[in-house]
Amino acid sequence: MTEMKAGHKYALGRVLFTDDDVRSFIRIECRRVGSRAAWCREVGLSPSYVGDVVSGRRAPGETMLTALGLRRVVGYEESAA
Repeated sequence: MTEMKAGHKYALGRVLFTDDDVRSFIRIECRRVGSRAAWCREVGLSPSYVGDVVSGRRAPGETMLTALGLRRVVGYEESAA
């Protein structure tokens, strides 16, 4: 999924994606396989959970992120003070 870099940010040479990017990646994958239900079957997730993630009600979990070729990272930056 590295070709999908909409709205990305660079941090120490890595690409960081936003929540909106991840939701877009899910939509793209669903279209790729024909439907949300088909993608859910392919990756072993429930359609209601995927719908909640796409709508922003829930955060994507490890199984979903792995299916998208992503992982969650936490970052810190220097304060202005």
